[in-house]
Amino acid sequence: TSRWTLVGAPAAGDRRQGVAYLYDADTAGHRRLTPAADAGEFGGAVAVDAGTLAVGAPATSDPGIEGSVTVFTSDGDRWRREARLVAPDTAGNERFGYDVALSGTRLVVGARATDVDGATDAGVAHVYERADGRWTHRTTLARRDAAAYAYTGGSVALDSGTALPNPSPGSPLAGRSVVRFRQPSPPRLNRTARPGPVPVAEKAPTSARSPSSATATPNAASGSAGAG
Repeated sequence: TSRWTLVGAPAAGDRRQGVAYLYDADTAGHRRLTPAADAGEFGGAVAVDAGTLAVGAPATSDPGIEGSVTVFTSDGDRWRREARLVAPDTAGNERFGYDVALSGTRLVVGARATDVDGATDAGVAHVYERADGRWTHRTTLARRDAAAYAYTGGSVALDSGTALPNPSPGSPLAGRSVVRFRQPSPPRLNRTARPGPVPVAEKAPTSARSPSSATATPNAASGSAGAG
């Protein structure tokens, strides 16, 4: 069975700084994860892959707080912060970290409120890769037909060399198009498909977003989640 479950509580705290809770099925214990720097809505998005956790903090309307993603890794019986990632070209409230996806050494981060070629809040997704304990920004994924308020990157998925940065529920493109990027050879990701209309189940509006959660794969790192 899966061992680790990560649950975000982005509205916790006086300023909606947020927290995340990591639960250990082996010990029935849990620990509280917090950002190393000022953040907004920490825990708004979470992802787990074996011994790596990613927690998104897409920030709020406070102009003094930028969106970020904190990466944690297991170190024996404990978890530690490995990196804090921000958008490579911050130009305002891009909602970087609105959604996150992990697969091996690759991380995809949605920034759904990024302007693209004059299209307000068209949205993008950023791809990072880890090597020797360092995370490096590899590329930015955006639609060729960028549309205002599409909010691409409001939902992201990743499986090996394929990434899916898709519109948020409530976007005019939600449920009507999917963009898939496939990596033919490192480190470039190419757009390979844009299907037409697809059926989509009814989803809650973005203003009523549920707390996020993720569960680790069966080969998750062993050991208790200690404090620290």
